[in-house]
Amino acid sequence: MLTDDELRAIAEPILEILRKMEEQSDEMMMEVPKLHLVVDPKMNDMIVGDIEISAEDIKQIEEYLQCEIENMMHPTILH
Repeated sequence: MLTDDELRAIAEPILEILRKMEEQSDEMMMEVPKLHLVVDPKMNDMIVGDIEISAEDIKQIEEYLQCEIENMMHPTILH
């Protein structure tokens, strides 16, 4: 299981690209994009930077990214 700092370090570059894409687009997206990471099944654990990532970590990253994407597209306002 990844720590919060590791999760953010992996996810932030992906989120930054999505933010830039949203800024460059003239049209609003009709739906919140769904994200799915695809990994070659022949590969064992992978390493991003100095962080070792397992199959369970991939699911954790997907969930984190999806939550962040939904927050970007449909922010919650607290009164």
